[in-house]
Amino acid sequence: MDAWVMQLVLLAEEGHLESAGKHARKPASLSSEQGLLLAVVFVLAVAGVAAWSSYLERRARSRRNSPWRLFWELCQAHCLPWRDRWTLWQVSRHQRLADPARVFLEPQRLEPANLSPALRHRSARVASLRTRLFAGVSERGDSSPLS
Repeated sequence: MDAWVMQLVLLAEEGHLESAGKHARKPASLSSEQGLLLAVVFVLAVAGVAAWSSYLERRARSRRNSPWRLFWELCQAHCLPWRDRWTLWQVSRHQRLADPARVFLEPQRLEPANLSPALRHRSARVASLRTRLFAGVSERGDSSPLS
């Protein structure tokens, strides 16, 4: 410990600490080009962070509110096999539904008369799906009373 104190005293006598202190107190000088470059880099960094945050928020919002996501979640909730999911997807595409989950709400969507010519050969499968999805629902759309 005494060795450190002795070295500091020697340095102070030689004036090295004074000159080092003068250089430390001297304000840093930036040219106008360096200052402008620093400001541009800062603005670009802030804009980049804001753009990335906005992108992530839009992506999360679209995932939460996607009509197709709701369609696939309903297929999963009804434990439909892939073949039935594909059939319902084709029905909703043929009928140009903006919200494909409507096939789970409107039984008339699965009636043979509303099927495309390409799906008519699968009318038995579609009828089976209609029965499975709308069991206990009368033609008016009311739930049948429990007995």
